[in-house]
Amino acid sequence: MKNDRSIDLGLTGYEELFMSTEERLDARKPKVEAIPLAALTPFRNHPFKVKEDEEMAQLMRSIADAGVLSPALARPLPDGGYELTAATTRWRRARRWGWTPCR
Repeated sequence: MKNDRSIDLGLTGYEELFMSTEERLDARKPKVEAIPLAALTPFRNHPFKVKEDEEMAQLMRSIADAGVLSPALARPLPDGGYELTAATTRWRRARRWGWTPCR
């Protein structure tokens, strides 16, 4: 016999039963966001140095022609804003050109 009574708890899956409200809200956020460049800061312990060489000039020409095709990776900072974990070079080039959104 089928039970016709159901309760809508507003959950999208069983795993949400074990999440806090904050975790549920965070899980529903879009995973790709447009973030203003001003909200991004470079990773302070970044192991690589940005070089101004022919490879960088080629990257700048490519970005000028096609835009930035690879997404930047950033994590939220406790006091607000975001810290770049990948794409520091692209972030520096975008700032140099005066671009405002970062996707």
